[in-house]
Amino acid sequence: MNKTLKKTLFVIMSFVIMAVLTVSAAAATTIDSGTFGEGFAWTLDSDGKLTVTGEGEMEFDVQGTPAWKEHKDSISSVVISEGITHIPFKAFDGYAGINSVSLPDSLKVIGGNAFCGCENLESIDIPENTEAIYGWAFAAAGLKSITIPDSVTHLGDYVFYGTPLEAVTLSKNIDAIYYNTFAGCVNLKSIVIPDGVKKIYSSAFYRCDLLEEVIIPDSVELIDDEAFFLCENLEELDLPANLKEIGKEAFYGSGIKSFELPEGLITIDEYAFSGTKAQGTLVIPDSVTGIGAYAFYRSEFSYVILGSGLKTIEANVFLGAPTLNSVVIPATVNTIKEGGLNGSFYAFSYFHYM
Repeated sequence: MNKTLKKTLFVIMSFVIMAVLTVSAAAATTIDSGTFGEGFAWTLDSDGKLTVTGEGEMEFDVQGTPAWKEHKDSISSVVISEGITHIPFKAFDGYAGINSVSLPDSLKVIGGNAFCGCENLESIDIPENTEAIYGWAFAAAGLKSITIPDSVTHLGDYVFYGTPLEAVTLSKNIDAIYYNTFAGCVNLKSIVIPDGVKKIYSSAFYRCDLLEEVIIPDSVELIDDEAFFLCENLEELDLPANLKEIGKEAFYGSGIKSFELPEGLITIDEYAFSGTKAQGTLVIPDSVTGIGAYAFYRSEFSYVILGSGLKTIEANVFLGAPTLNSVVIPATVNTIKEGGLNGSFYAFSYFHYM
């Protein structure tokens, strides 16, 4: 073998040895580990990866106190191993450094506050077999998009509260949007609520500043208090055919320019459409038996037809409506409370009793 070939082989072997040594030096090492509950174990390596193993429902020895709590600021990624079915309450609550989470196909339940405050967690894949995600699970996390698989039948309150979500796909098998589920999701622009949902509870979309489009299925019967409070960019609204009740301040200060109230609606609570930008004619269906005080405060309607189901006009229903000049009042109305027909800051052009 000539000298040139020997030198070449020597150089190649040197690079190979250096590469192996570099990889070995860079390989993550275990910095702590432990056991908890019944048959569960955890390992944290020098790269900040926490791996949890076991079978069944994960439980901490002390509720809400993770076994790895002393390493809260060191964990950057989490791997929940196959076989685990439940992630417990506050498992990773406030772990701001987490940016990656891997969940197993065996997972059934994500507990309350599980990933609350994980502000660097921008995405997560929810396994197809997951059945429930409980309250505050991802509140104030960094999620930008998420898909909730159809296996999920329960999505708790405050689940995505205060997250920067831009896109959401909901399970087709949930029956309600609970309290504050998307409240403060200021980057959310559109959402499709699946058919089968019957109730949109209080503050569900409270102050979703950029929300422009909401598809509400005809299955919805209740839009509760402050459900779309101050959704200033929500200009178009198709109310569901089976809607029975619109709660207090449900659309307060929203940007709605037009809507039609469905026949079958029973109650419009106080301040429900206060400050909206809806114009033209408002027709109150005959099915409506109650309209709360200030329900259309500062609205921009010019003509209102009240339904025959009304017996009382509450105080200040149309107060501060500068363009309102005509109201048709049915003969069924026997009580008009103080300020009940104080429409604009000016006088109405006329009232018409039928």
